Amino acid sequence: MDEGTSTLDNITTNYIEKSILSLKNVTVISIAHKLKEDIAKMYDEILVIENGQLVEHGKFDGLMDRKNAFYALFMGMGDAYEESQ
Repeated sequence: MDEGTSTLDNITTNYIEKSILSLKNVTVISIAHKLKEDIAKMYDEILVIENGQLVEHGKFDGLMDRKNAFYALFMGMGDAYEESQ
């Protein structure tokens, strides 16, 4: 949602996010550089792809508990994580 909403005001962005999350029985693929915790916790599955490879997947809390790729990206430490690999 980040790229698609980057030029919108916060009210409109929130409206779009809530509208998408209210959809039932559909698959939504969201590619984001910024991710809000409350929105991320609503996702059924989060996939982390690096260099074309799936490196991690799961629900928000599980990914944060593992403190791997998703944690580093979410906490803004993506560059430090990649250097340690």
